[in-house]
Amino acid sequence: MSRRVELYETDGTYLKDLPATYVEWSVDRQRQVRRTATIRLPLDCLADVKVLGRMVKVWDGATLVFCGYIDGPRASVSGEGRAEIEVTCRDKTKRLKVARFSQDTTFEDLNAKETPNLYQAASASSELGVGGEIQRYAVVYQRALQATVLGVVSDVSGLATEAPATLTDPKQRIVQGTDYSIDYSAPGLTQLALTVYIDMRVAENVSDIIITTNGTAGTRYVSTDALTWSPFAAGTFRFVKFTITKASGPITCSVVIKTGASYPATAIGVDNHNSWRPTPADADRYITATLVSTVSITGEPVGTGDGSTATFNLDWFPITALSETVYVDEVVQTRGTAYTINDTTGAITFLSGYIPAAGAAVTADYTFPTQGWNVLYLRWGVNDFDRTTRYVYDLYRSADGVTWTLVAADCAATSSYLVEHVVSLTTDRYIKIVIKRASGPVALRYLQAQYVSTTGVALSEVIQSIASAAGETLFRITPTRRSTKPVSFTAGTEHWAAAEELAESIGWELYYSVDGYLTFAPPDTDITDPSIPTYEAMFDLKAEWSDADIYNQVIGICQRATGDLRSFQEDSNAFSPTSTVRLGARTAPVQYFPAADTQSKLDAATLRYLQDVSRQRVRVSFTMEGTPSHEAGDVIRLRETLTGIDGYFTLESFSVSDDPNGEGYVFRASVVQEVA
Repeated sequence: MSRRVELYETDGTYLKDLPATYVEWSVDRQRQVRRTATIRLPLDCLADVKVLGRMVKVWDGATLVFCGYIDGPRASVSGEGRAEIEVTCRDKTKRLKVARFSQDTTFEDLNAKETPNLYQAASASSELGVGGEIQRYAVVYQRALQATVLGVVSDVSGLATEAPATLTDPKQRIVQGTDYSIDYSAPGLTQLALTVYIDMRVAENVSDIIITTNGTAGTRYVSTDALTWSPFAAGTFRFVKFTITKASGPITCSVVIKTGASYPATAIGVDNHNSWRPTPADADRYITATLVSTVSITGEPVGTGDGSTATFNLDWFPITALSETVYVDEVVQTRGTAYTINDTTGAITFLSGYIPAAGAAVTADYTFPTQGWNVLYLRWGVNDFDRTTRYVYDLYRSADGVTWTLVAADCAATSSYLVEHVVSLTTDRYIKIVIKRASGPVALRYLQAQYVSTTGVALSEVIQSIASAAGETLFRITPTRRSTKPVSFTAGTEHWAAAEELAESIGWELYYSVDGYLTFAPPDTDITDPSIPTYEAMFDLKAEWSDADIYNQVIGICQRATGDLRSFQEDSNAFSPTSTVRLGARTAPVQYFPAADTQSKLDAATLRYLQDVSRQRVRVSFTMEGTPSHEAGDVIRLRETLTGIDGYFTLESFSVSDDPNGEGYVFRASVVQEVA
């Protein structure tokens, strides 16, 4: 352990090293002030640390593990009779919480504009058609273990362990979901029976279920909620169950589920409730979108007459020659007689005798060649209710559809929110998305490319402006063109509260990183990433499960002058340990999201809050040699054989402190089970 503590003046000037006798720092993504620290020092350091506003940095070797402001020291006497100072510190959030708007402030750009969706058509490496295979489950069950599972087939029940068949076909490198639960029973202790429950993650349109086993498969039952079951008939459902009997030796079972719908590439251009899906045999798994070369505008409000103004300007220019139709109070005007137009600047000039009267509405239809695109929106998943599937993909662009330029690699996303890519303006007309990994059904249901011209209203720019006004200079702001227009805050509002309100409106996170950068980004970690750290069994590992403070229903509200928006989100999955089915309805206090001024934003903000409060916490602690290089929200894998812990967890909060035996650090964490 090579830990050291440095003291800095408020302006960042290094002052000295502090002889700390004990250090503990913690990170919690549920707190506004995400990072805090407690430092113990000899009494003779009091003069150095009682100057409020000074900063400390804690290092472990060359790794910075904490950076923040001093809150205030207090004297204490240690168990050995030593007089010490205990100093508490907070990260730089403190700066933005102290700063307040001195007057009512509005962020607005009257010149902001965006094109319609430039998407025209799409093609793909493959398309799932009616009768195609949705998912394949291949499992071998070897022995029974005493356990309690979802249902009981008979008086004696247990949980079987599985030895999944190894997938050697490279075309299967993308994981197709294999969530299932089983009931292994021995009626009268004379005949083994296996009941298989399959969760397809989302409600699927199914045409057939084919079961292959070395035993006898009973009636196939299906359900939408895992509570009410009925014999299989072609239709839409999420859960499947059946029982296998009369097997000789270990029971083997494979299941093929076939679709009753088609999922062509063109589905992404329809709406958010249809999707493109590749076939399971597709090793490439990519989709290519073609963008339009010209855009048609219909009914653009150009202005309102006042009886004297003769010139009005179109939003987009240059326009296609002779493409415009100009209206005054919905009456078509004649080019050359009533007006002239400059195709290059988009300026319409009405001639004498035709100048629009006061109150007259001037509108226009026209086309213009695209100036390119700088923002791409994607919505993944089979439908709006596919909230847990995670994807990793590469994004490319091309001018000719032959030579491709990589835009972004290893992009991670879930199907629970709208993914946004902000790029430098490009005139390339082709976009390719190559799916590399997925934890469930591979599906893309929406693609939107636009040219967005905006400054001062995009949320990322507003947040940076608010923080800059409080003196912040270090930023890791993920660009976004999503905006609220206008954005207003009253005098006296905390700068932090204003910035956090905007972040919550689209379900993103706002926090200070360990090295003091204000970070604004979507909350997503790729659980399929093989580089996720794994913590192996340790003799001093302690784990404590808790269902305290769990909510599985959330109501989100945005109050508006034109009428309030309301969003209701709940966890009703019968296989979820914290669902309404398992725990009953646990409704959180109503959450207000003032900046979530559209239904999609409010749904995203409410769903994000539900995801935070509906998962079971597991508190773990163990001693480790080095410090963990983690951020709250990371996904880690915990594996410990004695307690049976082996799975992926989201790191909600953690603390690291000096080991009292001087053997490294004690790492304590609160994690939640991650749904893969």
